[in-house]
Amino acid sequence: MATPSSPIAADLKRLYCPPGNPTFEPDAYVAEAYLGDIMRYLKCCELDANGNSTGIPRYPHLQQIFITSRIYGGYANGSPNGCLNPEPFAYELSFAVQRLILAQINATPDPYSGDVSYNSAPWFD
Repeated sequence: MATPSSPIAADLKRLYCPPGNPTFEPDAYVAEAYLGDIMRYLKCCELDANGNSTGIPRYPHLQQIFITSRIYGGYANGSPNGCLNPEPFAYELSFAVQRLILAQINATPDPYSGDVSYNSAPWFD
């Protein structure tokens, strides 16, 4: 699974933010990794004082989660470093949601979202 390298890394074509640094993961992949972690967290178990799983689900009645991509980012570019997460980031983050759903449908671990099968994550759409 991907390790987020920065809260704002790069678009899928690696054309924006940070300039000249192609080693950052695109934001869509970072978001997919975070979403996969969240889905597994919601399904999994409570932890004891030592951080070990107790086997007791956090949310025993949780069955379905609705996820959505973010809204249009507009022409936001007013931050000091010129990278306020404008388009194409908002557009491309919808691909993270799409890839996460496909990973659950295919029931195969994705390199970014990890295992989000029905055994390890609740049903989401």
